[in-house]
Amino acid sequence: MIGAMDEEFGSYCGKERVDFMLNDKKAIEIREALRQFSYQKIPDEQFHGTLAYNPHLGAPGACLKSYAKGDKNMSEIRLPYIIRYKLWYPKPCPTKYVRTVCILGSQHLPVLISSHYLFANKFHEDYFPEGYDCFEHAIADRTYAGPAPGFDPSIFANLYCSSEHI
Repeated sequence: MIGAMDEEFGSYCGKERVDFMLNDKKAIEIREALRQFSYQKIPDEQFHGTLAYNPHLGAPGACLKSYAKGDKNMSEIRLPYIIRYKLWYPKPCPTKYVRTVCILGSQHLPVLISSHYLFANKFHEDYFPEGYDCFEHAIADRTYAGPAPGFDPSIFANLYCSSEHI
């Protein structure tokens, strides 16, 4: 049995996983089924999540177990949502919402630049485009300058799927 999963947290994968997604017979069948029956869902998000949280499919890097907020004996700091900055309704959004997701702009830069997040979702190129440009510049600066004081990469190494995977 295969559980279809939405990948709310994004997909971050290496070469082996990409090769599996493109060439493995099971992955191709799942991708085509999701595409055909997706209706108003987002098949690419379902595809990544389905491969990531069904370890019996054998996708490289697949998580051995799916954890969610509120699970017994679960640590929230080990859930993948800490990787990506994303504001869902009803959290305050100084710009605008599109389908319950806050569209980021220059108003979000102070938080984004000083945060531990590795990714930000969602920018629109025609809505406060200077926000995206400035954020891109800040990422380049951070890349060349090295980690900020107090940055602890072990937080990411200790995520459930970082430490408990195929």
